[in-house]
Amino acid sequence: VRVVQEMNRRHYFDIILTAALLTILAGLDLVRRDSAGFTPSWFRSPFGTGIATGMIAAIIAFLIGIIFVKPTMVRLSRLGAEMMQAPPEGRGAFAPRIDAIRGRLIAYGTVGSIFIIIAVLAMAVARYL
Repeated sequence: VRVVQEMNRRHYFDIILTAALLTILAGLDLVRRDSAGFTPSWFRSPFGTGIATGMIAAIIAFLIGIIFVKPTMVRLSRLGAEMMQAPPEGRGAFAPRIDAIRGRLIAYGTVGSIFIIIAVLAMAVARYL
């Protein structure tokens, strides 16, 4: 919990999400240039289909991060702060809630990671399709 609090204090997740957004926007611009303005025939080509699949997977992973991971991390950080303010004998009551939040974070992280792997693989093999 302390690690998450420190990461929130340093705006780590905001920095990562900003970098991801800039990467997605740069990728969209590259696709726009390569596809001559998002020409449908380019997307029907094997290469275009591979790149588009990777783009969609990357955007889904980004949305998972914004919609699910970041708010859950903030909740975990706040709950940790509440726990630290509680008397020592009352801190045990926080454990089930913290464990539940950690479980959700693991699930969200797993799903997001799967989409990132799909994005990387789809874009890496697109030229060979």
